[in-house]
Formats: sequence, structure tokens, C-alpha cells
Amino acid sequence: MRALALSGGGAKIHYHAGAIRHLLGTLRIPYEIVAGVSAGAIVAAQLAQYPVGFEDEAAQDLEELLSRVTINEVRRSWRPLGALQGLWKPSFYSSAPLRALLRRELSQEAIRGSGKVLRVGAVCAETGQFKLFTQESADVIGAVIGSSAFPGILEPMRMLGQMWIDGGVRVVTPIAAAIEAGADEIDVVMTSPEKPRHGSIGHEPTALEIIERSIEYMAEEIIEKDLKLALYMNALVSGNFMPTKRLIRFNVIRPAASLGDTFDFSAEGAAIMRVQGQQDAQRVMAAAAVQ
Repeated sequence: MRALALSGGGAKIHYHAGAIRHLLGTLRIPYEIVAGVSAGAIVAAQLAQYPVGFEDEAAQDLEELLSRVTINEVRRSWRPLGALQGLWKPSFYSSAPLRALLRRELSQEAIRGSGKVLRVGAVCAETGQFKLFTQESADVIGAVIGSSAFPGILEPMRMLGQMWIDGGVRVVTPIAAAIEAGADEIDVVMTSPEKPRHGSIGHEPTALEIIERSIEYMAEEIIEKDLKLALYMNALVSGNFMPTKRLIRFNVIRPAASLGDTFDFSAEGAAIMRVQGQQDAQRVMAAAAVQ
């Protein structure tokens, strides 16, 4: 079975859209499994609505959806005191716009009826537990909302009697989830470069900018651990040290340099990221085809 695993990245979700334009729109790869965390959970759930054979439609509809996502469709200030209310609320901003968007655009019935296997990861704010939700979960759209709840910035999702936050806090790239679902080939789309180079903020940073940059640093470390562990397991299988395990083929699509601000939802930034994602997917998949 072939899987698509999607990392988080906030506004860098547009990089996913560019890569998917090539993977699904051009190559028409019939993914049976889609897995995502954080922003990648939104993409995974959107794609999971389409049965195998509707790859081009899935890619086009994803790009159309994301083209309408602006910062105002993600968060809004608390009233009347704005971010100051984050001192007693669970986040600096209200995520009501994003919640409404996801409830409107994602259909639990379509996800369950498509035949796709969906895996979405979120973290319990009370226990730190990472949990995978599936297409059969009671509220898979709620799980997507929780998985994309950027800590401190967007509200946690209350579900199952607990509060759920960004799955990227614990698992940035859901490779293990795809393997456990039965994948033997995984195309991984990551929004962080292999050797990230962060520039200066350029001014006295705000608390929100410090939170954003700190989480990016943690995410990059988790990404590398996720991927290195998967490749290490492959090496053990190849050496016959783990005869009960299967060899997994990986195609890793990621940018060569930082994609920029996690919350840059500008049309200009989105267009650049889509082009970059498409070009990187073309390069990686062309190389994979000749191996």
C-alpha cells in the first residue's frame, strides 16, 4: 500500500499543495493511506474525502480551498482586549474562523465513504499523550481541529473529555502512523529543510514571535528524529536483523531552504511556496523513477 505522510508547518501548508499538484494532479498516484499532523492533518483530511481514481479533483480542490485561506480565516483577536486575554484564556487568539472553515469544508461522511485510510495525530494537553485518530473516529473533523491547534496561538479542541493540541508537539511527520496502517511505500512531504538556516527577526521580538520561533526549532528536531528512526529501521531490515519487519520505500520531498514565516498567509508567499513544492516533488519523483 502506498501512503502520503504530511508534516505540519502553519502557512507552509501551501508547500504541500504544490507538491500534491504534482503527486496527484500530474502523476495521479493512487494513495490508499493519507496521514498528517498539524497543518498536514488539514491536507490529509481534505484528500481523504476523495476515492482512488479522483486524484486530479482532490489536488485541484485542495489548492482552491487553500487559496481562500488568509490569516483572517485562521484566527481572530479576542474581544475586547485582544491578545492580552491570552493571559487567562487557553490561547492568544480565537480559532473560531478556522474551526468554522474546517467544519464547513470537511465531511466526515465523505472521509468514511472514500475507502481511504486516514491517520491524524493530536496531543492531549493534560497528559501529553499523542493519539492517532482515524476515519472511523467519532469526530474526525474535531481531531483535525485539535491537531492544527498551534500551541499558545490557537485554542485547544475539547473532545473526549480532554483538550487536544497540535500533533506536531510530539510527532511532526506521521511516518510511523503510515507504516502501522500497512504502507510499504511512503511519500513524505516536509516543510522544514534538512539544514535549516534561520535569519534574524530584525527587530525586538514579541512574545508571539518567540513562541513561534521556539516551536519551529523543536519541530525541526522532531522531524529529523522521525526520519532518521525510519531510515535506521530500514537499514536493520535490509541487514536481516529484523526479519519480521518489512522494508519501506521512502520518497522525501522537502525544501532546500527555509520557507519563511509560519504565519505568512499572504498571496505572494503562498504562490512562492506552491511553486517550490511542485518543483521539489518533480525533482524527487523523477529521481525515484530511475532507481
